Amino acid sequence: MYIMYIKSVVLLRVTFLTVDRFLVFMIDQGLIANLKKIGFVENEAKAYAGLVMLQEASARELHELTSIPRAKIYEVLDHLVEKKYVDILQGTPVHYRPIEPDEMIRMIRDDFEKTTDSLLESFDQMELGEFQKDEDAISVWYLRSDWTVRNKIKELFEKTDKSAIIVCQTPKILFDIEDILKAAKEKISFLILVNDVKDYEKLSLVVNKVPSNIVSLYSDLMENTKTKDGCFIFSSNKQILFLQYKEDKLNGFYQENAIVSFIYKTLSYMLSNLDSVDIPENYHPVVSLLKNGPDK
Repeated sequence: MYIMYIKSVVLLRVTFLTVDRFLVFMIDQGLIANLKKIGFVENEAKAYAGLVMLQEASARELHELTSIPRAKIYEVLDHLVEKKYVDILQGTPVHYRPIEPDEMIRMIRDDFEKTTDSLLESFDQMELGEFQKDEDAISVWYLRSDWTVRNKIKELFEKTDKSAIIVCQTPKILFDIEDILKAAKEKISFLILVNDVKDYEKLSLVVNKVPSNIVSLYSDLMENTKTKDGCFIFSSNKQILFLQYKEDKLNGFYQENAIVSFIYKTLSYMLSNLDSVDIPENYHPVVSLLKNGPDK
């Protein structure tokens, strides 16, 4: 694609008009624009196009043909010579001859390929060890699109090896991700805690009312997020995902660290001492043992 594009830009389109016995040189501005895209500045593009038309010219002739200022024409030609797009013919005066457009294309193509190969090699050789992330640092991922949020939820459940706790104050969130939760239920077990069970009667998943001993902890979490609505998903694998609607779009915050593991275990322990919460038989073995006893 790149090679074909370069070939298209060297289609020289020029027009000659006779005005008061002077030859006025006009180049299609599309040609100039395309030459600029592959590295030429405007005067270089005009000069190269003019030389391709004339095949050979002095600086003065090129100045008169292209209207490039006399004070700049030599500098422009020097740059083209330096780039090897133009050759110098010694004489009095000095004349300039362009290389063939096909050759110019080949040079640009080769330079482009060498540059991209060098870039790829440089990236491959980057020493990431010098920029190791501090394991004690806590990174927060902000998820700003429905697609990103849904994929992060799926990823969270895929990485979860045992169970998850979902604490939700916004019914719409659970209904919107119901398909993901149903699919995840085939792999792991989870508890869903809500404020009012009646709001979730049409949900095809079992929900439980948030126990009183969880309310204070949950309220603190909601206060820290500075919102009264939202949904927390805690994973047994140190992951937490907070979901909320912002301007009718589902957003999220994701973390993965040891603090989440502590919160998850705290919630699990508190839930294990309640008879009001229906804990699935295949839920986290530690919680099941605490709640049901070793013989059940």
